[in-house]
Order: sequence, then C-alpha cells, then structure tokens
Amino acid sequence: MTVQEYQIGMPTYSHAYGINSGLVQIYDITQKQDQNILLKRIGQNITGEQPDYHTGYITSLSNDGNIVAVSSPNANINGNNSGQVAIYKLSLSNTWEKIFEMTGMSEDLLGSFISLSSSGERIAIGSEGHFGQIQVFQLVNDISWIKLGTTMYGVHDHDQFGSVFTLSGDGNKLFIPFNKTWNVYSWNDEENGWNNIGYLPASFRPEILSSSYTGNRLAIGSGENNIVFLYEAELMTDG
Repeated sequence: MTVQEYQIGMPTYSHAYGINSGLVQIYDITQKQDQNILLKRIGQNITGEQPDYHTGYITSLSNDGNIVAVSSPNANINGNNSGQVAIYKLSLSNTWEKIFEMTGMSEDLLGSFISLSSSGERIAIGSEGHFGQIQVFQLVNDISWIKLGTTMYGVHDHDQFGSVFTLSGDGNKLFIPFNKTWNVYSWNDEENGWNNIGYLPASFRPEILSSSYTGNRLAIGSGENNIVFLYEAELMTDG
C-alpha cells in the first residue's frame, strides 16, 4: 500500500466569501494492493477571503506534504490585483497554520506562479504585472523568512516574466523561461545571489517546467505544441 499527498486548487470556486474567492483542499491518496484508491482530507479548507481573489490559482506542496503554498493573484489587499501568497504548515492537531504571507502592490498580480523546494523551506514567487518579477525566500530556524538575492525583473510586458518557472527540489537551481530562452540560475551562498549558469534556445514558451531534486534534469512541456523536452545538466551550461 502506498500513500501520497495531493493538493487541489479551485480558484473559481464560490462560497460564503463571494464569487471566485477560491478554495484549496489537501488529500492523502492511498493506493491499496487491490489498486483501489482511497482519499482522505487533510486539515481544513483554505479559502479566499474576498470575491475574485482566485485563491488556489497556483499551489505547491512540499515533498512530505506538510507544507503547502497557495497563491491568490487577484487579491486586492494593496490595490486591485495586488496579489497574495501564503504558506501553511500542517500542525499536530491536523490544521493548516499560516507561517508566511506576502502581498504585492496594485496590479502586481503577486502569485502568478509559485514554486516550493522539496523541503518547503524555500519558495520562488512570481508577479506577472509591471513587466514581471521573481523573488525567492528562505525559512530560517523555523521562525522567519529571508529574501535570497535580489528581485529578478522582466524587460518587456509581452515576455510574461514571472508567469512560469520552477525551483529544483533542493532549491538551489531556478529555471526561468525568458526572452526566447530557457535560463538556468544557481544560488551562490558566497555571493548571496543567483548566477545565470546557462540557457537553452527556446522554440516555444513552456506551460510547465519540472526539475529533478538537484536540478540536473529538467522537463519542459507545452500542451499547445503537444510536446515535452527532457534535458540534462551538460546541455544547460556553457561548459
């Protein structure tokens, strides 16, 4: 019998907080020896706090399933479409407790995309508004979150910078499609920054990226083109 944890985001779900406020639910998925699947809800619903927040637009789950990040890109906390990202940790009482919250400024669309590391202690947060930006934060001593490096910014509005990317499982590689290339960044502790260590020419804009734990292997997919590419690290460096 195998057990996995799975998160479901429903950004257009409407409930007591209003139309399109959004909803996230987390489940344990158990596959028994007879191949039947059992679903068990974990913790409470995570809901959008106002209409049109679209909470659950993007969700990202840690490898052990005990930390989940949730985006609400249309939240209007600091102006229209300022956006919000929250991270929750499963408590011993089986409830999701908020351990991180960040809000954008007007029209930032903070939370256009998010990606957690496998441990759930590092997160990359994208904002598609205002030419786009990506920021990375690290949990320190289970208490506070610090920003890693400087904010990365897009150049042109049509680049859709911050709308799709992925962290490697260990959180030390960051893959960002940008300006007709797929760029690879590596975290450098000594320089306290993200170094661009290579890129791949891009014939299409990916809709999904998935990295291995160390970032030495990357899958790039496009539903529009019905294609998936798989790359290894040797092809992603300048040598």
